[in-house]
Parts: sequence; structure tokens; C-alpha cells
Amino acid sequence: MGERDKQIQRRDQALVTDLKKRMCHLVDVLAADGKSAAAEFEGLLTRAGDLWRRKQKMEGTKGETRDLIGEVIFSRLRRAFRSFHESGDASRVNRSTEWLMGMLFSGSVLTDLARAFDHKMLEAQRQQEFSFAGQTDFISIQEVLQLLSGGGYSGMLALEKADNRLDLFIKNGMIVMFDSHHLMRRVLPGQDALHYREIPMDLIAQAEEMKKSTGLPLLVGLNRLGYLRDEELPDVLQNLGLEVFYEFLCEGDSCTFFYRKLDSMPEFVDAHGEAMHVTPILLEGSKRMDEWNVLMEVFPDPDAPLEPVSDMFARIDGLNLGVLEIKLLATVNRGSSPRQVSTSIGLPLFEVYQHLVRWARDGIIVPVGGAQSLADITFTLEETMKKAFEVLDANDDDLSTSKALEDALGDPFSDSGGGSFLDILAANDPGVMRK
Repeated sequence: MGERDKQIQRRDQALVTDLKKRMCHLVDVLAADGKSAAAEFEGLLTRAGDLWRRKQKMEGTKGETRDLIGEVIFSRLRRAFRSFHESGDASRVNRSTEWLMGMLFSGSVLTDLARAFDHKMLEAQRQQEFSFAGQTDFISIQEVLQLLSGGGYSGMLALEKADNRLDLFIKNGMIVMFDSHHLMRRVLPGQDALHYREIPMDLIAQAEEMKKSTGLPLLVGLNRLGYLRDEELPDVLQNLGLEVFYEFLCEGDSCTFFYRKLDSMPEFVDAHGEAMHVTPILLEGSKRMDEWNVLMEVFPDPDAPLEPVSDMFARIDGLNLGVLEIKLLATVNRGSSPRQVSTSIGLPLFEVYQHLVRWARDGIIVPVGGAQSLADITFTLEETMKKAFEVLDANDDDLSTSKALEDALGDPFSDSGGGSFLDILAANDPGVMRK
């Protein structure tokens, strides 16, 4: 072995020794100081107890359990790395903590752990402080709402699934407000396809903090923060709330519901609520569920990566795309799944699916369900109206042509029972009658 090889070997041994020393030190820091660990655990239980009481009163927001667990793990790792680095450089400590936490605990792991916490809380809650509660695989959301509407009840119906919660405030059997704990739509439509408004994430974070502390709905919070104007708030509250409600209907088999009678509505409901009849909402929800089932045939798994065609950019060259559609296609081109597209762009999953299915029909994205899954796709309202006007124009052209020919050639079949010129034309081309 040459001298150079020996130097390399000694250097590697020194690195291994140093790494072992640092790792042992890290383990010691993580495992040491039982008093601090006990105090920290006691603090965790105190905060968990507070969250438990808030959940019992239906004041806890969706995601608080996950945030609590993540915060505890992050703070412990940060203290360990501060000692590990033996440095006061907090930015280095934070970066190391973020890296290790990301390696050890993915968002999905924390979500699963938080879901287990919530599940146990909800099981105990069902026997406390509620008029009734249950699972939608036993009684559907539609049946629950029809019961409350038919009886003219007043109270709050909470619908909860893995990633969101929706509170429906009901007064005298009518829905007066939807309060979603998570905004599915961050993008608000503008005056045309080239303009849109995207709610800043920092404002959403502030609205979520307001909701945790005061119970104020997120959209009302955005109004208090000056983002949503007073005149647009009623429409935004209703339209975005209905979007979330329809998503719950489409995923109804996995929902939990709780109903609590209220003697009076919260102040924000009295100030911003607007009475809506239940029956039209359920009819539109049924239609939306049918459309969703058809869209799902094209892309059955919302979490499966999307596959653009090889010449996607050549195919979209002639399409009239808005700014938001271009951003959406760029996300698709990176191999994201429909749900990832929905989260990153800030559009409801249903609307994302509408875009994806239209592009699959245009040959831009590969339909997972195959070409046959596109056969029964219903047109959007705009496309339906356009198609209807095209048919009307075609009929007008046919009638004008036949009348001109009859005026020029006469109608020799009218007395002989042979039919009009249009009838003879139809006999040779049945497609005329279809038009």
C-alpha cells in the first residue's frame, strides 16, 4: 500500500471516529435530562387536554392535532441539534432540524398519527354534548339534512373527513352559512380567462389563527383582514361553501357528522348568513355526484401521477389557454397527480378534473381509463350551449337551402303524396332529419 493510500485510509478512519462521536453525542442529548423530558411531556398533555376540550365543544379546527404533534417533535429536535452543533447559530440549527424532521417524519406520517388521535377523540365525543352523531356509511348526508330541514331545526351540523371539516349552520330548517376549516379554492375568478386573484398564503395563515382564537370563519377573517370586500363576501361565502359541501357529498362514505342544537346563532352567522333552501342544494349535489363519477372513470385514482402525451407542447400550440390553465398544465407536465395539482394551484379537485378530462379529450393528457372512458363525458354548460347553437345554425342552413330549391323547382310531390323536396332529400340522406 502506497503512502497516498495510507493517508486516505487514516483520513477516512478519522472521519468515521468523528462521526461516531457526534452521533453518540446526539443520542445522549436526545435521551438525556429526564426532568426536561418529563416537563415537556407534561406540557404536551396540558396542551392536548386543552385541545380535547376545544374538540368537545366543536371549537377545535381541522389540523390542530397534527400541528401540535409536529411542533412538539420539532422543538425537541431543535434543542437537541442546538447542543449537537454546540453553536448559537440558530439558522444552522433550524436547517438541520428541518432536514432531519423531513427525513424521519413525512407529512403523511404526522397526518396519520393525528388522525388516530382525532379518531379516539371523536369516538368519545359522540356520547357527549351532541343531539346526534354518526357515520355517513350508515346514514347519508342527504338524509341527515332532509331530517333537519323537514323538522325546521336550528343548530350546527359538522361534517368531517380526513383532510377537512365543514360546519353547516341551520336556522329553522334552512342552511344559513357554510364554514369550511380548510380553503379548497385559493384562486378566485377574475373578469376574464386572463385574470384571476390568488389569496396570499400569509393571509390564509392569519385567517386560520383568527379562527383558532375566535372561531371566525376563514372567509370572514379574510374580509376583516381587508382582502375580501364587503360587497363580494356574501357570494364568496355561499359559492365556496357550496363547493366544499359538494366535495363532501362526493366522498360521503368516509365522513363523520355531528349535530348540536343551538338556541342562538353565532354573531358572524347573524351578520353574514343568508338563508338557502335545502332541496335545491341537494338536487345540485346529486347532479354533481353523477358528474364526478363520470369524471373518475377517466382518472380513477386522484393520487396517481398524470401522464402528458409526448408532443404535448405541439398540441397545445393552437389552444386558447388562460394564465391559470398554463400554470395547471405546467404542473401536469411535472408528473403531478390530480390531488397534487389541486393543492399546488389552489383549485377544487372537481374543477381540476374538468380541465384534465377536457385536455384528455383534446389529446393532451393520456386518459388512464382509456379512450372509451371519454365517450360518456358530458359537456360543460358553455360547450353545451355552443353545440346547441351550432345545431340551430345547421338547421337554419338546411331549411334555407330546401326552401330556395323548392321556390326554384316547385314542389311536384305535394299532390302525388310523394312528399316535399326535403322529404325526398331525407330519404337519400337520413342525416338531414337528424340535423
